[in-house]
Amino acid sequence: MAIKKIQPILIIYFNRPQHLKSLLLSLKSFSPGVIYFACDGPRVGNQSDSNNIKKCNDLIDDIVDWNCNKYFLKSAVNIGCDDWVPESISWLFKHETSGIILEDDCLIDNNFYEFSGEMLEKHANNKKIMNISALNPLTGDHQCNADYFLSCYPLTWAWATWRRAWQNYQYEVSYGKYIQHIANWLRSNNFNKEELKYWSSFIRKLEGNEVHFWDAKWIYSIWLMNSYSITPNSNLVKNIGFGTDATHTKFSYDIPYAKKIKDMNFPLIHPSLRIIDSDKDRKIFEVRFKSTLKKKLLHVFTIFLKSFKC
Repeated sequence: MAIKKIQPILIIYFNRPQHLKSLLLSLKSFSPGVIYFACDGPRVGNQSDSNNIKKCNDLIDDIVDWNCNKYFLKSAVNIGCDDWVPESISWLFKHETSGIILEDDCLIDNNFYEFSGEMLEKHANNKKIMNISALNPLTGDHQCNADYFLSCYPLTWAWATWRRAWQNYQYEVSYGKYIQHIANWLRSNNFNKEELKYWSSFIRKLEGNEVHFWDAKWIYSIWLMNSYSITPNSNLVKNIGFGTDATHTKFSYDIPYAKKIKDMNFPLIHPSLRIIDSDKDRKIFEVRFKSTLKKKLLHVFTIFLKSFKC
């Protein structure tokens, strides 16, 4: 039997020691052998950031007590999430050819570690696959017979990729390239009018810096290469980052899958990866991306609460 490669894990953290502690304890259950730690710097004049970053560093020393090679990247100044995450991933791939990426609010166990490790080896040279997700936001009505499926949507609550894929990450977004190289490809993958309208508008906003999401640029980068992601049939990540201190995920409404990790059976049942399942992708769009009245009202309510507290 071939010996599987030990897949390195990148942990990107900042000023939330309680989240990092939960993440490190979740990793302790299977004790990965290589971990890269990347920490953004404190914001100017924010002593709380400095104190919490120190607490995070102490937690790493205290909890990661198994046989593990640890590497660190620490910024002296605050870069910000949407620039620091890509910088951290690029740092990882200066040293590794593949790896698992975790932000401090995403918990995994051995299920995703084994699944992503197998996928990283199996598809190492398949340039049409650029992302392996831990998140599956679909309910039982949208399951499939195999243990994973091909998707146009790379979901990045715990995920894995290769150096050869990350080399295509686009720091700048071009709406013109979207029209020339992506829109027709999305149509060929059965995106409907609603999806196409949403992404056309969103790419325009990304290009104009009206919105700032590193992970949306990753979606754009993968689509620019006309490539895909692998999504597990079972949800393999638990997100604990919802709250007012989160950068993007303020509420956990509408997404019960954010709180539960499911088991995955091994050996895996492999699907045909020749075509995507358009029905599943459309449901992912509706659950993860589509704006609803409920989401809009909660967004307005959040702004109201913040202004009231001030």
